[in-house]
Amino acid sequence: MIDYQHLLPEFRGLLSLSDAERLAAIRPRWIDYEFADKLHKMLFAKLCGHRDQPDIFILGEPRMGKTTLIKRFIEVHAPEFINIEGVREKPVLLVEVSKPNAREFLIDILDTSVSPYNPDATESKLFFQVMNLFRSCKTKMLIIDEIQSLNQGTAREVTAMATLIKRLSNKAGISIIGVGVDAARQLLPKDDQYLKRFVTVTVPDWKASPAFRQFLKGFESWLPLRQPSNLASVEMAAFILKKTGGNTSRVEELLLGCARKAITTGRERIDLDLLSQPKWTIDSFGTREVAP
Repeated sequence: MIDYQHLLPEFRGLLSLSDAERLAAIRPRWIDYEFADKLHKMLFAKLCGHRDQPDIFILGEPRMGKTTLIKRFIEVHAPEFINIEGVREKPVLLVEVSKPNAREFLIDILDTSVSPYNPDATESKLFFQVMNLFRSCKTKMLIIDEIQSLNQGTAREVTAMATLIKRLSNKAGISIIGVGVDAARQLLPKDDQYLKRFVTVTVPDWKASPAFRQFLKGFESWLPLRQPSNLASVEMAAFILKKTGGNTSRVEELLLGCARKAITTGRERIDLDLLSQPKWTIDSFGTREVAP
């Protein structure tokens, strides 16, 4: 009798499903790993109001899972809910910025609410409504995604946005978290308000390490394949690392694609031959090159 020890117990039932149903079950899932746990502890300390924890810029290369890390933190530690008085509470608000424009930034924050507002109102009126939103939703943290976009403005615009962010934080008593690519680091010396308020945390690329092998083991633990793939073996991990350049999204893309092919071909496991089949490779510039 096969016990499917390579899968977590809650996923073993998937193996009794049809191929089509198993293929449908192959989708991105959260996998715990060491860096994520450490970052979430920092964010939770900030959410709880620990004064010794400064505001944070979370930086990293594109597709390293920064936004996924943030959304997972909100899901686990600060989901929105309806309190006993029937009021919607949002401990954390997540907004994305596209350029350093104070009015649009305030509107982006108001868009997270179901309450109506007038986008043509004065900036001071929009600010007042944002303050009301923070109070009514009992918001404790504002997370600004794609914060490197603030670099696209003039020195005056960068300073104006820094002043607005500081004002929002001070008046509402909320924490500010910035999320973006490494170019966002250039914001810090541009304005003293950024430099004094934030510390940076870099989401690292994967390296050859026990942590990466543990991540791959976590990945294999839910893939609905009937045979073990031993993704966490030294040989498999090294091949996956070389193929993906240690980029989280590329690792996920590669393994999900290979898992689907393992089912459709009847292999029921991911092996080195299957990992070699995707036609893209990483060139010297880090670009994925596809062979026709």
